[in-house]
Amino acid sequence: MAFNRIKEILEEKGIREIKLTDDMLQRLGITDKMWTKWINGSNDPNLNQLPLVAALLDTDIYNIIPMHEEKIDS
Repeated sequence: MAFNRIKEILEEKGIREIKLTDDMLQRLGITDKMWTKWINGSNDPNLNQLPLVAALLDTDIYNIIPMHEEKIDS
């Protein structure tokens, strides 16, 4: 199970589908099948890919992979 919010971000922006160019796929180091897996939530981008994905989606990295503050009992 993946934890990225790519699909939700696209929906928030009113984008139903986004097809990446061959150049963008190459820059990300992925195939179009992997991009689909990211959108469907079965895989996540790695840390090196997050800045490019964030730029592509016009959002912040932390919006793609949300960080949750955990309460630690003392």
